[in-house]
Amino acid sequence: KGSQVQRITKDFDVNIKFPDKNDNGDAPPDPERSSNPNIIRITGKKTNCEGAADALKKLVPVTAEFIVPFEFHRYIIGQKGKEVREMMNEFDVNIRVPAADQESDIILISGVP
Repeated sequence: KGSQVQRITKDFDVNIKFPDKNDNGDAPPDPERSSNPNIIRITGKKTNCEGAADALKKLVPVTAEFIVPFEFHRYIIGQKGKEVREMMNEFDVNIRVPAADQESDIILISGVP
């Protein structure tokens, strides 16, 4: 994802600063970075910043829940996970099928819209 953020920085002629991770030891906090983990700081011309913000939002993955009866999960997973891996690669998503002992009908699919 870093290369996509770099492309947005270049395309919109802005600076993008992600929040501090708070693992910098004794170093003082960077004033250009937010200490709030939910804030990404974008600086530049207002219209460029708005465009960069929209482009960044498109990189945020979403997760959807699908109800699939537990007895069909094995067909989605396939032999040794082959089917689920093929779907994840083809559609560039992450598919989380619950463990067999949970017997849950909910499958989670995450990806970038």
